[in-house]
Amino acid sequence: LLNMSLKELLHFTQQAAIKEQNEGIRTALTAVHERCKNLITAGLEYLTMDRFTGTLSGGELQRTGIAIQALSGMESLLCLLDEPGRSLHPKNKKGVITLIKALKENNNTVVMIEHDISFLEHADHVIEMGPGGGKNGGQIVYQGDGKTITKKYYSEITNITKKFIKRSVFKEYIEFHHLTANNLSMDHISIPKGAITIISGVSGSGKSSLLNNTIAGSVSSGKPIHCTMASGLPKADQLLHMAQSTATKQRNSTPLTITGLWEPIKRVFSLQALPGYPTVAPLNLKGKAALCTNCHGIGTTHMEMDFLSDIETTCESCHGLRYHPDVLNYRMKGLNLGEIMQLTFSEAITFFSEDKSLFEQLHLFSSVGLSYLTLGQQGNHLSSGEIQRLQLLGVLLKSQKKQALSHLIILDEPSAGLHYRDTAKVYGLLQQLRDAGHTIIASEHHPVFTQLADYSIILGPGAGPDGGKIVYAGITSHFSVSR
Repeated sequence: LLNMSLKELLHFTQQAAIKEQNEGIRTALTAVHERCKNLITAGLEYLTMDRFTGTLSGGELQRTGIAIQALSGMESLLCLLDEPGRSLHPKNKKGVITLIKALKENNNTVVMIEHDISFLEHADHVIEMGPGGGKNGGQIVYQGDGKTITKKYYSEITNITKKFIKRSVFKEYIEFHHLTANNLSMDHISIPKGAITIISGVSGSGKSSLLNNTIAGSVSSGKPIHCTMASGLPKADQLLHMAQSTATKQRNSTPLTITGLWEPIKRVFSLQALPGYPTVAPLNLKGKAALCTNCHGIGTTHMEMDFLSDIETTCESCHGLRYHPDVLNYRMKGLNLGEIMQLTFSEAITFFSEDKSLFEQLHLFSSVGLSYLTLGQQGNHLSSGEIQRLQLLGVLLKSQKKQALSHLIILDEPSAGLHYRDTAKVYGLLQQLRDAGHTIIASEHHPVFTQLADYSIILGPGAGPDGGKIVYAGITSHFSVSR
């Protein structure tokens, strides 16, 4: 029983309940049957009962909770959901929306963070925050049940996609034969080099097995993994596997260190900063001597608590400015280095406008919707999606300096958590990386990505044992025409 998928268990409990004579056992079987139905409605029919919860994605865990809660019959609850539509194929979204409506009909209040138009159209009330991010946000820009700003952006997707140029001619491919990871069952698949390939399909169709197990596994090991043959593989050091779930959030990292822009900032400051009075030692930004001795350059101190959440407070020595007093004595245009690190990228573009190279590099942050971040924002205060975009920017900046190899970049839902306004910006970043000679493969369902991809791979037709096959593989525009 534990090895059965939910779909198989649904059929088993239905048949067993019909044949069962004991009323108590029949009641239990019926209860299990109803839970299976709700979980399947949430698009989880491929899960087995012996699956460890630690192996479930955040989206799968949240949908499991929604399905169970919808069946519980509990009333007067406040249910807070964080992007229940994240990573979902359009087919799966309908079931999740049905369960959320069931929660509401049980006299519960449901509040969710969501950008997906499918969920917005079924909402009774929409609150839209903005108008921008960071310092430029925090205000209610719309409240009601009518046409939101997000819906306006969605209606303009067709116009947005016209400015991007797709590739349809490819010279080289990465190829895999006889793929067998988990539910995969395909004889051959080709992925063009120097192109953007989008892999889509319903939950459980085999996207992660193809991306993580076969493609990333074969490239990182340099030999076929979960397939009989692999050709055209890049070297292991050319693989950049950027899964949002595994994004590293370190306290001592910043957008500047993640992208490699710290060195240019430090160089410009060293050349232009002037000392205050009284005169102190020459400016030295090398090593730990330049940092605050109390917080070691982080700007905050961290206190671990045994039974409560850890406490983070502003450093009492440097007051959040990160650096040694000798360094803070130097100023550029009236600001010391600690104050410069507190500038947003939008503000930094103006501050460093006289340095053409730095100005152009800083402008890239604005072009991908990250202008609200501060230069010195702590890594543990960045979202996984922000870190992923910063990592991509780092690759692009190196490519522009001819310092980067041609990489195979594997992405997990790069549109996750993004407003429609920012999604096109991120796709624009991927096209710049493609034009710089990189190969991009991403798991995605967002219409901007699925419509603009150079090459599309759609897995299915169903989930679990009903998936793992190629529904379509080829040039995206050809699929659009055939469909």
